[in-house]
Amino acid sequence: MWKPVRRVQARLGYALVSTSGETLIILVNAPAGPLRYNYHKPYAAVDLDLTKGFTFRTNWGYYGYNEKSAPDPFSAARDFRGNVVTLSIRYGF
Repeated sequence: MWKPVRRVQARLGYALVSTSGETLIILVNAPAGPLRYNYHKPYAAVDLDLTKGFTFRTNWGYYGYNEKSAPDPFSAARDFRGNVVTLSIRYGF
């Protein structure tokens, strides 16, 4: 979190989940799923205090998922990414 001036607040962050697990699947009813994957989730947000009780907020988030293992022969590799932007006005009393 960074507050360059009194009415502006900025936040940055990053989350990463990465695994390279191995396991023996004994149950035939167990769902087929990835054991090796990366999941990236950086974000940024800026708040601007407009007047007493009103704050303009903008958020950005990135979602990136990538399987490191080879896909099974019955489905395609699961890989997605997306950007999400949110603009809002918050009222607090």
